[in-house]
Amino acid sequence: MRKKIYAFGRKIVQDKLKFSISFYLSQFTQNKIRLFLSIISVFIAGTILFTSYALLDSYYFHQFEKYSYYNEANLIEYKFDNQVDDETMSKLIDSLGSNLYIYKTEMTGSLKWPFMINETEIQLSFNITRVNNFDARLVLSSDYVVPSSLIKGRGITEEDILEKKDVIVIDEITEQLLFSGNGLGKEISIPIMGEQFQNGYSLYTIVDFATLEVVGVYENSFIDKFNFSEELEENDSLIYNTFFYIPISLNLVDSTFTDTTYLFYNIDDVEKSEAEAMQIIINRGVYQSLDDYNSYNSIVIELSETLSDVKQVIIIIVGIILMIASAIIVEAMIFSIKERFVEIGIKQAVGAKKSNILIEIFLEGSMYGLISFLLSFLISILVCLILLNIVSFRDVSFTIPLIIKGKTVLLCFVVIQLVCIVSSIIPAYIASKMKIVDSLKFE
Repeated sequence: MRKKIYAFGRKIVQDKLKFSISFYLSQFTQNKIRLFLSIISVFIAGTILFTSYALLDSYYFHQFEKYSYYNEANLIEYKFDNQVDDETMSKLIDSLGSNLYIYKTEMTGSLKWPFMINETEIQLSFNITRVNNFDARLVLSSDYVVPSSLIKGRGITEEDILEKKDVIVIDEITEQLLFSGNGLGKEISIPIMGEQFQNGYSLYTIVDFATLEVVGVYENSFIDKFNFSEELEENDSLIYNTFFYIPISLNLVDSTFTDTTYLFYNIDDVEKSEAEAMQIIINRGVYQSLDDYNSYNSIVIELSETLSDVKQVIIIIVGIILMIASAIIVEAMIFSIKERFVEIGIKQAVGAKKSNILIEIFLEGSMYGLISFLLSFLISILVCLILLNIVSFRDVSFTIPLIIKGKTVLLCFVVIQLVCIVSSIIPAYIASKMKIVDSLKFE
């Protein structure tokens, strides 16, 4: 008997729930134009907000990952447009430690002959970089240090520096281009670009050639290898840029253009040491020649500030759109209430409370928000995936995963729901103040 009563009661509840859902959906979708106008404006704002935040989070996640080696190796990098004097360097070593690599990077142009691979013409462009020691874990890229490894031969040694040996360490792609994969012991004849002045203008021309023996080959990053293979497939010609490493004592370039990078690593207390070192640089009067400075802390601060500034601009733009969307929702819901004057009056006549009317209106506003959020979420993911694959972050696009943070999803949901519910306040107030007599007059 109890089972029958329980089953009967459950059926009543289910039927009532089905009726309520179908009733509210029919009311909600009664006017398709009103529904479309109410949702589309919120949908546009939500899509812009969600897409922008997801793309920014994805890109900056990649940026933080790119510089993560600075944190792992406790690196601080200083790049000067000339060499730091011995006394200043001694003070920096006392502050930062003696684990130091010195890179003197000098532009030297490119090899004068092109290479052909699969009908693609390749021009090899390189930077000659003089080092006081070569550690393939700390290889220079165009704008930051990347971890690598020595896959063949050896690096630059103290003996190479003392005896000024004509030796060079190259990357594996260059080895493949020049020697078909077996470059150890081979020689490279490098055109040396020198600075010459003609009619008051500075020009870089070939002034000499240097013959250097390959003693080591370091591994290219996965990004470099991927990009190189992609460009081979997509282009009839390309320029491949790389870094060559030679002993710091081997001065091959007749030029005043020299960037000197001092790379301190395995620092015990990075935050304290970088503050002390910066004070030394300022006090010693060499701050003006400091071209660049990187530590993981400084990189994180800079990226975070940039990310915050961009997000603030996005919020302002989205805020303006949401204000317009809110006005549209208010107008649409007021019109909806006027259409349902009689219906609301009948509900009041059969005992519906003001709270029931308010809940119905707020539920309608919440439904606008829910549908807008779901559409924004799905479309934004699709847009992000397309952009991350086809927009030309040429050298890094394939490495940027789509990062969707929980707080981004929550932010979009809360903002959209809040706008839609707040927009329902005025229509709900109007509906709750209606009287049965007013509805009959309207009829």
